[in-house]
Amino acid sequence: MSIRALFVPRISLLHRLDPRTKLVVWIAVALPALIANSILLSLVMFSFTVALAVIGKVSGLYVKNIVRVLLPVFVPIFLIQGLFYPGGNTPVLYLLPGLYFRREGIAFAAVLLTRLLAIFGGAYLLNLTTNPSDLMASMQKLGLPLKIAYPLFSALQIVPMLESRLQVVKEAQMSRGLKLQNVGVVQRLRNFVPLLTPLLLGAIEEAYRRSIALEARGFSSRVKKTFLRDPRITRIDVGFLVSVLICVCLLSLLTFSIIPRPNPWNL
Repeated sequence: MSIRALFVPRISLLHRLDPRTKLVVWIAVALPALIANSILLSLVMFSFTVALAVIGKVSGLYVKNIVRVLLPVFVPIFLIQGLFYPGGNTPVLYLLPGLYFRREGIAFAAVLLTRLLAIFGGAYLLNLTTNPSDLMASMQKLGLPLKIAYPLFSALQIVPMLESRLQVVKEAQMSRGLKLQNVGVVQRLRNFVPLLTPLLLGAIEEAYRRSIALEARGFSSRVKKTFLRDPRITRIDVGFLVSVLICVCLLSLLTFSIIPRPNPWNL
């Protein structure tokens, strides 16, 4: 099972926390990476999310899926920024005459990618350890309208849902004789055409079914909604949140203290 399994039930401290607590933890981890142009600080914040994943007993799935999702994004960004960064004037590695990696481009790409690690990692950890029903109820308690909360958090499940459906379509088409392995690139691209049509039609059908189910449950009604699950903030949430904020501050200060000056590589 791959990244399509967003919420993973576990008996852990992280799973027992209120979703609002984990939302603040995500913001606390992402803010240092967003504010500072520091590769080391972003890596430290991502490492902190890995430590939290260990507490939540989802570290293996967390790291594996982070690598699977972000690695295809990292390579093209690193190549494009490293080779064609407009403000880059310092050559690092020549490939061809006039084509070389620029120090400024590599530094910018590294900051961007490590920042993405910290931000996406916190968001993915929130989804792995939070029941969607609890998350929806918590957001409404914060004053977020249901018509905004539902599309916002259902969008987080689009990619896993499409991946799951694509796997089903691939297996169905391969059972009918479609070859997707051990073929050339051109033939493989042609073979993906029979996959896209049922994938898109299935996605449209799923959206239609969801809309009917939501209306049957009074989604558009202005009556105050009630929830079967009612998450609440406890002393454990407060203590955990305070501990995380202290750790984030200490890690940020420690990281800034070891960053060299001057810092041409944005370490």
